[in-house]
Amino acid sequence: LHGPHLALVTNQKEFDRLCKLNGLECDEPYVRQGWQACTHSWRRPKYGDVMCLVGIDMDMADEMEPVDVAALIVHESVHVWQEARDMIGGEPGKELEAYAIQNISSELMKAYLKAKERRK
Repeated sequence: LHGPHLALVTNQKEFDRLCKLNGLECDEPYVRQGWQACTHSWRRPKYGDVMCLVGIDMDMADEMEPVDVAALIVHESVHVWQEARDMIGGEPGKELEAYAIQNISSELMKAYLKAKERRK
């Protein structure tokens, strides 16, 4: 098993492009109306992985305190981990879970900071 494959999307155009590029059926908005963030997941048995696209509404995030954005990213990271854990099966252990969520959060936070810089 591989993955999860992970990407942060900050607008519908990015979401649609990544869905098309990865052959994913995407008939939903990148972030549901009124939500600050949303995680979309697809199991890809052909590849033995999970593909997760985490959408963050950058306009809403701009109005939030940095610590609240970090907490939001950790929240979405847990959803990514849950998908990966379910794909693996069973309970891999508390320490592995903590490291996995830390790594996923770190990747999403780095992507968020890059996206924020591009908006300037």
